[in-house]
Amino acid sequence: MAASRSNAPLALDLFGLCVAAVSTVFLLSHSSQNLKAIQVGAGWSASAVVACLAAMVAYALAHTLRAIRLWLIIGTDRLSFSSTFGCHVSIALVTFATPFKLGDLLRATEFSRMLDNDTRGVFAVWLDRLFDVTVILVMLAVLVTLRPAGPSADLVFASLGAFLLCSILLGMLLPGAVAAFVRALLQSRSKRSIRVLRGMQQVRAVLSRIPTLDAQTFSLLCIVTFAVWGLELAMLFLLLLAFPAAGYTAPQQAIDILGSAIIARPGNHLLQLALYRSICLFTLAVMAALGVRSYAARRLRPSNGRAATARYHYTPVFLAAKTAVKGRTR
Repeated sequence: MAASRSNAPLALDLFGLCVAAVSTVFLLSHSSQNLKAIQVGAGWSASAVVACLAAMVAYALAHTLRAIRLWLIIGTDRLSFSSTFGCHVSIALVTFATPFKLGDLLRATEFSRMLDNDTRGVFAVWLDRLFDVTVILVMLAVLVTLRPAGPSADLVFASLGAFLLCSILLGMLLPGAVAAFVRALLQSRSKRSIRVLRGMQQVRAVLSRIPTLDAQTFSLLCIVTFAVWGLELAMLFLLLLAFPAAGYTAPQQAIDILGSAIIARPGNHLLQLALYRSICLFTLAVMAALGVRSYAARRLRPSNGRAATARYHYTPVFLAAKTAVKGRTR
């Protein structure tokens, strides 16, 4: 048991290195393609430069708000905002073009490592993604309604919907179900139930690391999510106003580019999509340069054993308003 626990951090580090290597390959390949498309089709003017700079500011603010949302979910008393910000933007830069959501897996493992191998980091990233998945599902439903997309959109919609539904059901039902099962095992006189009880206690200990959100904090996180996607859409429309496509209105271009980004389908607006990706990467690179020092300092600091000695109170994910601790995340 001790050997397996000691090998777990090494396994997470090896996984992170593999994902970072794959992500770097995808990043370099997509960057070269974007630059070629921009060189062929872009005609720069003063208004276009101003629009691109404004788009960069909007995108930077969006990712800053994402880091704030993740910091609130993790717990402001458990990790500094500078470390959270540095980890978020650094991994977002490396995994921007990575398929299969490997970036989220890497982000989850990195936050777990920064919290001294505490699974709270994994659950925090999981809850953080739930907010974005909800908005993406709404946007995808609008996109499919306005412009049919085919089987790829159906697959993305089904996978994200299943993730959202299973997450809500597990978050609401699983903690109580495990507690009821443990109570039944305690009342049993069977010898096998003791061995099962030990395993269920370990499951219960893992579930106790799920961050709990009171009603006020949940409302704040929803507002932050709306602001994030408002800034994302503002960035997109700024780019479309700077480089309009002939025969298309700005909403039509936005639908095509969002469809290309969410569904990963080829689009007709290669210049606009290349500009969108290039500005995202450049903005993330600047933000990562500002935050990587704090992230690296926290990441390389030796573990102090806080995860082993910390005590967490077992409560469901969604608290009733009358029993919530106002203004706090526990």
